[in-house]
Amino acid sequence: MIPENIQKQIDELKSQGFMVCAITIGGIKYIYRSLNRAEYKAVQDILTKQADAVKKTASEEEVAAAAAALKDVGEEKLVSIALLHPQLTPNTPAGVLSTIADRVMEASGFGVEVEPEIL
Repeated sequence: MIPENIQKQIDELKSQGFMVCAITIGGIKYIYRSLNRAEYKAVQDILTKQADAVKKTASEEEVAAAAAALKDVGEEKLVSIALLHPQLTPNTPAGVLSTIADRVMEASGFGVEVEPEIL
């Protein structure tokens, strides 16, 4: 059962054109939404600035390590925007964040196989 305040939020987001989805991981239903282009670009801008700062001062090995860390930062930012319910806690299973981030990207049109319509 979806809490009433979350259902209202879902209805509002859907009326604004967002795709709202739910997946169950480890017996817990996570509700999330797609990102729009502006939200995605904002996340990319943050990650690009952080990557540029690392490149200026780090060795090649440090840059490689920072790239993995930036992936985690990106996933956290995506999920912080898109996850509606429930909130992540310190006890959330480790893979939930990455799994939800992947599903958010799919809901936002990334990695989706589409077949063109022949007109």
